Amino acid sequence: MVDEGSAEGGSRGVRYERLLAEAVPEIYRINAFRVTQLPVNATQREVSRQVEKISMAAKIGVAAELNDKVMPLVPPPDSDALRHAVQRLRDPEKRFLDELFWFWPSDDGAEKDVALQTLRTEGPSAAAAVWEAAEGQGGRRGTLAQHNLAVLWHIAALDAEHEERVGNLSDAGRKALPALWDAAFKRWGELRKSVPFWQVLRERVKEINDPRLDDSTVANARKTLPEALAVISARLAMADFDAGKTDACRRVLSRLWESGLPQADIKRAIRDALGPVRARFKASGEAFENRPEGKPRGILVAAGRFLEQTERLLLLVDMALPNGDAMRVGLHDDVALTVMGMTIAYANESEDFRGSIAWLERASTIAEGEAARHRAKENIATARENADAKVAYDRAAVRAAASPRYRQGSGGGVAAAGASAVVGGASCLVRTFGIFIVIALIGGVISLAGKGCGCDSTSSSSSNSGSSYSLSGYDSGSASDSSVPDTPDAAPSVNYNAIANKISAMIKYNNSLPRSVTNAKPSVATKFLMYAGGIETWAALNDPDNETSGLCKKASNLARAAAALYKDPSSDSAWSRWNTNVKTFNRAWRNWGKSH
Repeated sequence: MVDEGSAEGGSRGVRYERLLAEAVPEIYRINAFRVTQLPVNATQREVSRQVEKISMAAKIGVAAELNDKVMPLVPPPDSDALRHAVQRLRDPEKRFLDELFWFWPSDDGAEKDVALQTLRTEGPSAAAAVWEAAEGQGGRRGTLAQHNLAVLWHIAALDAEHEERVGNLSDAGRKALPALWDAAFKRWGELRKSVPFWQVLRERVKEINDPRLDDSTVANARKTLPEALAVISARLAMADFDAGKTDACRRVLSRLWESGLPQADIKRAIRDALGPVRARFKASGEAFENRPEGKPRGILVAAGRFLEQTERLLLLVDMALPNGDAMRVGLHDDVALTVMGMTIAYANESEDFRGSIAWLERASTIAEGEAARHRAKENIATARENADAKVAYDRAAVRAAASPRYRQGSGGGVAAAGASAVVGGASCLVRTFGIFIVIALIGGVISLAGKGCGCDSTSSSSSNSGSSYSLSGYDSGSASDSSVPDTPDAAPSVNYNAIANKISAMIKYNNSLPRSVTNAKPSVATKFLMYAGGIETWAALNDPDNETSGLCKKASNLARAAAALYKDPSSDSAWSRWNTNVKTFNRAWRNWGKSH
């Protein structure tokens, strides 16, 4: 025995791409020797005669009658299939591979080979008994029998799978499938490690005597055979899945993972077979990447369509790849993060934080990576906090609206019998550069008319008077009321509502941006610079307290940093610093809201 992937006396093999290209579920249905019913040692003269027979039949519009009946195809091949088979026989490499996957006669020749005669007349089981007896004798005859048994059971398994896919397989045939697969993989596993077999194959290459075939071809075939066998099954499973045969797909993949083939070859074969599926994932994600136009509810409708398109594909991925596989985790997380992103966009626009929780939880069940699961957990917690805060805000607004208005006491004094302002508690889920963060807009709602999450806020008179208090609707009161001051409190000279609205508008704009940025966005950069300029202008024209002045500086710096990043989004470290600055700003924004 020699190292796998090398041939005795030859060079170490490399991955044989031609073999992998031919490794399709129909490998035996397009095999030139099965289609033409010629033996693998047919001479060029015999091939020419067969071509002439096929041509004559085509001229008169009938299928050519072929004498041999070794595992005949059902239905029989038509003239086009026969012509393609003959073309394969004229290509040395394709003929070599078709010989590798077909029966070899004993040294007595195909006409005198007892096992092949038995296969024609009595079927696979009887022929298998003959080959098993010959296998025990060893030598060249035993090696050929070993090869033929591998081919026999592989054909039987693939033919049965074909019948299953077209709906013609009996219950008994379906029950026999696992045993057929086990026998095929067992035989191929023994054969690929057999030194005598690969020596016979090298001798065959010398007989063919074509410069395009040599010992390296055999070495390459040996190295690639395990992966090729895995590729056949992986592609078969994908075909079954596309045909709606989920149980068949699961069975084929299960037998493949238990085949005894090298795990690396199985994984590579499955990943390659999943290539079209990965492309479908990508196409679905790109189709729903941009926020749908129209009402916020449309975002959830789009998220539902996205899940419909991807969840069945995830079922295939889960059947094909084991837990913890990098590709499986990545595809699951891509779907989960896309659903989370769409849900966050919906929550930010609709403020339906309670309704978004179920969608975030659904995304959490899809995620498999630790980072994605943690992100989902954080967003669920934030959505619950925001939902509770919104309820509290709404209740406070109702209570404040029901309170009596200011009463004017004696001597022109004012008693604050009602709430002067409501400091809000609604928060936003903000999606930024593919990393989900939370910016709590505590203090983003100053007046009773304000909304949560970065909306415009107004009061009945503050926009005109510059005061953050509503002083309209005075009532006459008793002059003897000594519990109120002799003169009304002086209204603040700074309109803090205005700066709260400016900063809230900047955050709301940030919420509307795409989840990731790879190319420069000059218009977005300009918008952030406008926000920075507006905040700086307000600070210059007013005389804010030190805390507000510091907040304005932080907000301006944040906007200018965002502008720089959208001009040049290539630096990952810069994005990281920006996200850190956002968290710092969150704290300042919350503290400012409590005091203003």
